[in-house]
Amino acid sequence: MKMHHRVLVITFFIVSFNFYGFSGTIKKDTIAEKIVAKIDSLSKTKSNHKFKKLNTELLLYATTNNNSYYLGKAYKYYGKYYRNNKNSDSAIYFYRNAGNKFKVCKDFKNAGESFIYSGFVNKTIGNTDEAIKDYVLGIDLLESTDAGFWKGLAHDHVGFIFFKQGNYFKALQHYQLAIDEFIILNDNLNIGNLYNKIGITYRKTKDKDKEEQAYLMSIEYLQKTDTTSNLGISFNNLAELYIDNGRIEEGLQLLDNAKYIFEKMDYPKGICGYYAVLGYYYLEKNPPEYQKVIEYMTKSMPLAEEYGDSRQLADATYFLGQAYLNTDNPYKALPLFKKGYKIALDNQLEHERLQISYELYEAYKYINNSNKSLEYLEIYTALNDSLLNENKLKEFTQLDMSFKFKHEQMADSIQQLQKEQQLVFNHQQELLKQYHIKTILFFSLGTVLLVAVFIYLYAKRNRKQAVLLNEKNTIINTALDEKVLLLEEVHHRVKNNFQLVSSLLELQSKEIVDEKALTTISEGQNRVRAMALIHQKLYESDDIKNIDFKDYCIQLIEELVNNYGLGKTIVTEVKVENKNFDIDTAIPLGLILNELIINAFKYAFNDAAENKLSVSLKTHTDAGYILIVKDTGPGLPAAFNIAKTKSLGLKLVRRLAKQLYGTFEYNYDNGGTFSIIFKDTFQIEEIE
Repeated sequence: MKMHHRVLVITFFIVSFNFYGFSGTIKKDTIAEKIVAKIDSLSKTKSNHKFKKLNTELLLYATTNNNSYYLGKAYKYYGKYYRNNKNSDSAIYFYRNAGNKFKVCKDFKNAGESFIYSGFVNKTIGNTDEAIKDYVLGIDLLESTDAGFWKGLAHDHVGFIFFKQGNYFKALQHYQLAIDEFIILNDNLNIGNLYNKIGITYRKTKDKDKEEQAYLMSIEYLQKTDTTSNLGISFNNLAELYIDNGRIEEGLQLLDNAKYIFEKMDYPKGICGYYAVLGYYYLEKNPPEYQKVIEYMTKSMPLAEEYGDSRQLADATYFLGQAYLNTDNPYKALPLFKKGYKIALDNQLEHERLQISYELYEAYKYINNSNKSLEYLEIYTALNDSLLNENKLKEFTQLDMSFKFKHEQMADSIQQLQKEQQLVFNHQQELLKQYHIKTILFFSLGTVLLVAVFIYLYAKRNRKQAVLLNEKNTIINTALDEKVLLLEEVHHRVKNNFQLVSSLLELQSKEIVDEKALTTISEGQNRVRAMALIHQKLYESDDIKNIDFKDYCIQLIEELVNNYGLGKTIVTEVKVENKNFDIDTAIPLGLILNELIINAFKYAFNDAAENKLSVSLKTHTDAGYILIVKDTGPGLPAAFNIAKTKSLGLKLVRRLAKQLYGTFEYNYDNGGTFSIIFKDTFQIEEIE
C-alpha cells in the first residue's frame, strides 16, 4: 500500500513536470534501455518488489531527463502490473497516462496499444461505455501505423460489446472492420472466428441466409489452420441453423463433426454447446421429445456454468424450463426461468431476456399468479418494442455486408495505406528535429504552487467529508435506535392486549354454567396465550424480528402442563433444532403446537398411567421443516378420517398447515403421532 501511494505521488510530480518541460519526440537512451531490459527480464521471475524498484527508477530517470517515451513505458509497465493483480482502477489510470505520454512523443503505436489495454480492462469490469471510448481512441491513434492486429482486436472487442447490448448494426460494422485488418495480415484464425461471430449476430436479426453464409465463410477460413475448437464451434452453430431450417440430416452430420473436434481437443465448453444443440433439436421435433430435451440440457447447464458461458447458460435454462413447463412441471420450470432471466439481465443478453420473460409470463399464468404473470408480460412487451424498433430494422436493410472481397479493392486499400504511412513517417522525421526548452525556475515555481494547492484542497475536502460523515452516522444511528425501541414497544403492547383479552375471557367464564361453553372459552384463552407468548419472546429478545422456537416450545409446554396436567404424571421430551422463525411463521406454528398438545392432555393421558409427550422439529430435506407431536395415548379411532374431522382444533391445525404451504398427517405408532411438514416465510417467498 505504501509503495502504491509512493507511485501516485511520484506520478503527480511527473505529470506537473511534463506539463512544462517534456519533449515532443522519441529519444532513445542507453541507461533507460538497460532499465527497460531488466524490467522485461523480470516478467519471467514475477518479482513484484524488484519490478516496483526498477520501474520507479525508470519513472524518475525519465522525469529528470525530460523523456516522454520512457515515462510512457513506465506507465505502461505499471498498467500491466496492476491489471495482472486485478487492480482495475489503477491499471486504467496508468494505461491512459501511458497513452497520453506516448502521444506527446508521437509514438502512436504504443499510444494506441495503451488505450486498447485500458479498453480491455474497462470491458472486463463492465464499464462498457468507457471501454468503447478507449478502444476507439486506440484505433484512431493506430491509423497511421502498421499495427493491424491491434486495430483488428479493438474492432472485435467493440463489436462484441455492441452485440451484448443488442445493437447488432454497430456490432456487424466493427466485426467487418476487424476482418478488413486481419485479411491484410492473412490471419485466417481470427478471420474465421469473426465470421462465426457475424453468423451469431445475424441469428439475432433472424437473417438466416446471411447467417448460413457467415458460418460457411468461418469454416472455410478455419480449415486453413490446424484443427481447433473454433472450427468445432462453427460446425455446431451451422448445425443448429440447419436443424432450425429442417435440414436435419445435414445438421446432425455437422454435429458429429463438432463433437469429434471437441473430444479430440478436450474442449468441455464445446461439448456444452453440442448438448445444447441436441436439446434444441429434440425440442423442435414434431412432436417434441421433452425427456430428451431434459437429458441434454441437464448435461449442458453445469458445463456452461463451470466455464462461465453466460449466453449458453441462459439458453440452457430457457430450453430446460420449456421442457418442464410443457410436461406440466411449472414449479421446476420457474426456478430455471428466473435463473436464466437473472443471467441474461446481469450480462446484458437482451435477446435471451426477451425469450425468458415471455416464458415467465406463461409459467406464472399456468399457476394462476396473475400479478407476476402481468409483470413479466410488461417486461416482454417493453423489450420486444426495443429490439424490434423500426429504425434499427431500416438500418439493417441498408447494411450491405459483403463476404467476398475483390482483389482490386484490397490492392487499392493497401496502396493507399502505404502512401499514408509514408506521409506520416516523413512528418515524424520532421517532428524529430524539434526540441523545446523550458526554464527550470518556471518549472520549480509551478510545481511548488501546484503541490501547495493540491495539499490545501485535499485537506479541506477531507475535513468537510469527515464532518458530513459524522453527521450522517449520528442521524442513522438515532433513527435505528428509535426503530428498535418502537418495535419493542409494539410487541410489548400486543402481548399486553392479548393478556387483557385472556383476562376478559376468564372473567366472562365465571358467569357461564354450560360445560361446553366453558371448554370453548378455555380453548380460546389458550390460543390467545400462545400468540401472546410469541410477542413476549420477541420484545424480550435481542433479535426483535425472529423468535427462538425451541425456547418457545419449552415455555408453552410448561404453561399447558400447569393448566391441563394437574393430577397426572406427564413426562415431556422436546427435540427441537436451534431454529429462529419470524412472526409470520411462528404464530401459526405456535397455534398448531398449542392445539396438538391440548388434544393430548384431553384425550390421550389418564391419571393412572405414566404419560409421555414428545415434541420434535427438524429440517425436512429441501422441502422445509417437519413438526412431530407424539403421545402415549390410545390414539384416534381406526375409522377416523382427519380430512373430514369436525373437531375445531384439528380443523384449525389443517388450515394453519395449509397457510404454511404444508401438510397435516396422523398415524398411530405406540401412541398418536401428528406430523406437520411446512415451509418458513423465506421458502414460501421463493415459490411465489
